[in-house]
Amino acid sequence: MKLLGKRVLLSTPKRKESIIELTPETERAMDEDMIKLWTALEVYAIGTDVTLVKAKDKVYVSVSSLSSAERIMIANETKLLVNEFEVVIIWDEMHNMEKRVLLNDKRDIELSIIKDKILADEREINK
Repeated sequence: MKLLGKRVLLSTPKRKESIIELTPETERAMDEDMIKLWTALEVYAIGTDVTLVKAKDKVYVSVSSLSSAERIMIANETKLLVNEFEVVIIWDEMHNMEKRVLLNDKRDIELSIIKDKILADEREINK
């Protein structure tokens, strides 16, 4: 498969299988409700002219863009076709991870300083 132009193909989160068979209209209505919860969709494939995102990136696309996105079945999975300009946020997992580590390190340092102050106060009291 070769995706052309400035198009981005997004994977949709797996929906729990229902034992009740739903009509296509009901399934689409359920998808519309689920779209509101999709904030980090994975890029499945990119078009030949796409420059901002790459496959496997996690992205945010507005609810209105997702609602109007064309749905394509690939290997029995629903994919959403959007234009590159509809991608609003590219989530940077590594950057977010580094931020969390820095915050935890900072908290550890602050706890260490507090602990040292408490020990110093205890020593002062016990004199």
